[in-house]
Amino acid sequence: MVAYKIRLPAQGFLPRHCTATLSYDASRIVDMESNSSSPDASIDAPESHRRARIRRWLLLAAGLALLLAVMREVLFPFRGQDYIEISHGDHSHYVPKDRDPDVSISNFPTSPPGPGERILPDGRVARE
Repeated sequence: MVAYKIRLPAQGFLPRHCTATLSYDASRIVDMESNSSSPDASIDAPESHRRARIRRWLLLAAGLALLLAVMREVLFPFRGQDYIEISHGDHSHYVPKDRDPDVSISNFPTSPPGPGERILPDGRVARE
């Protein structure tokens, strides 16, 4: 271990005469000409760094999965159904994909269509 004591000139927030001790470990020096390091410097990253890296990747993957699930819901709200459930106060209305925009949500049924039934664009339920 080598230590150097230096004196820094007064600059802004430093006191008038400030001294600092700089030190370095000679066993960790890299030879820039041969681009090799001493044997002590070739130690692998500690296990905690690997775990942190794995945790970071898992969180990134979970966040991406959540984003994809939300985007799927936004882009494909009907998911194979001919209607969607829309909350309207304390109840829900079932509205078809091809809804007539001039018809109020209140005109659509509050229960899903049964087997063999479908909701028309004007809100009526008809047999197929």
